[in-house]
Amino acid sequence: MQDQTLRYQNFILKPCSYQLAISKKWLPKLMLDDNKLSEVVETPLTWAKEFDTEEEANTYAIAQAKMFIDKKSAG
Repeated sequence: MQDQTLRYQNFILKPCSYQLAISKKWLPKLMLDDNKLSEVVETPLTWAKEFDTEEEANTYAIAQAKMFIDKKSAG
């Protein structure tokens, strides 16, 4: 799958969903980088929702991460 890394507000979103060995379903996972030049701090975000494809899982992870960032910046 192609690299889906993207910038959103002051964050870098790096989807890295993974496939379960037995069911072959994909679980969404994303590394959230706060994009500070002085240090690299990546926070893993995962969800317990299964998808048939890596693309679907990554799309879900990106959407959820954007909502997380929006709520964090609003509050």
